[in-house]
Amino acid sequence: MTKSKVEEITLIGTGKSIEDAFSKVATNMFDIVIDRNSIRKINTKIIMFKSKDLKEALYMFLKKIYDITSNETFLLNEVKNISIEKMNNEYLLNAVIIGEKLSKEHIIKDIIKQVTNRNVLVKENKDGSIAQLNIVVERRNLENEI
Repeated sequence: MTKSKVEEITLIGTGKSIEDAFSKVATNMFDIVIDRNSIRKINTKIIMFKSKDLKEALYMFLKKIYDITSNETFLLNEVKNISIEKMNNEYLLNAVIIGEKLSKEHIIKDIIKQVTNRNVLVKENKDGSIAQLNIVVERRNLENEI
């Protein structure tokens, strides 16, 4: 019998820019779910929205990717052309996500149950940028853990 457990974990992405850090958090989320090398780059989706601050933008970005995954059984391989611009006291985020629909050939490791707005951090300094937030994951296939 397959055992599973649900836990909250922190996703962290680092990069040279805020955009790089956001992209890394998104791809790290899918590294939990599947071997991203098994996802072909055949479908693209566009994400665009405004938010009041960068923490909200990070949450909304991952939530929108999660919603696309849930509603369209889309698996993300890569984030391309992400831009985050400040306009009139708001941030405008544009991104293209690339991947494919889930098929029987894909082997799912763990399941993302929820993107939370807990433990959110977005920070930029001379050494680069960091972005983090918590997600709830259902860890599957835990026969070896007792």
